[in-house]
Amino acid sequence: MENEFFHRNTYCDGCGARAVYRIIFTFGHLDFCRHHFRKNEFKLCTESLKVLTHETEEEANSA
Repeated sequence: MENEFFHRNTYCDGCGARAVYRIIFTFGHLDFCRHHFRKNEFKLCTESLKVLTHETEEEANSA
């Protein structure tokens, strides 16, 4: 059920770009693009219950 968010219609809560990360908290979740996740990575990882990531084949090939 956690992976249900990994589709093309899930957007970053910071800027509206396509989300690649879902951060699970006790109160709910936030979705982030790669840029906004990395910008806040330390705080997000220390304060969250779980971090889910999804790298699409398209993104992996462009790296």
